[in-house]
Amino acid sequence: MFKNKNKFNRVFNYILIMFGTISLMSFLIFIKEGYSPNDTFSYNEYVSGTVIYFVYSITSFLMLFLVNNKFNFFDEKYPLSRKLFNSFICIEIINIVLLLSEFITGCLLGNNIQWHYLFFMIFGYIPAIAIGHIAANNGKYLSNKNSKKINVVNFFVIYLIMSYYINIINSIFQLIFRVDDSIKLLSNIGILLMWVGIVLIAYKIINKNNYVENE
Repeated sequence: MFKNKNKFNRVFNYILIMFGTISLMSFLIFIKEGYSPNDTFSYNEYVSGTVIYFVYSITSFLMLFLVNNKFNFFDEKYPLSRKLFNSFICIEIINIVLLLSEFITGCLLGNNIQWHYLFFMIFGYIPAIAIGHIAANNGKYLSNKNSKKINVVNFFVIYLIMSYYINIINSIFQLIFRVDDSIKLLSNIGILLMWVGIVLIAYKIINKNNYVENE
């Protein structure tokens, strides 16, 4: 797993092992101690926490296996910006699995179901991560053929567009399900769209005449 891996890959492996080990230990502690009515948290919170720790552990170790055996996320030929973004994508995939597990567990326990949260994850969070991964790994935006400045700019542009998209979709579903004040949500959407425009204009100016061919 660590043999013939570059330094960045090895560091990320250690991070995943740490996440997986800590969450597994927490899961085992929860199982061993069990639930008592005297605890400061409810039974539902105990079950939810136990499930989350278990899923976190399994997902971390599964991601460790995938990045070392199936996906070439940290190839030595990639620039640092691309490796960093791929590590960010891996962490976000783990977060998505945790969020979906938390939602499903809440449904099974009979907790108050927040449907806007599910739609936000399906139509906001997941597509944003997928598109960000495609943009970061198409060999154009984060490439050794670019200058370091251009790679840094492209890194933050991709990240910001993902973040704004996620927040816009979240606001739209909060508006549809009437989670918050409509005027406030519409204002947030307008401001986010404005920032998307500003980021894209800045990107066009900085990247003018700096496009490269695909690797």
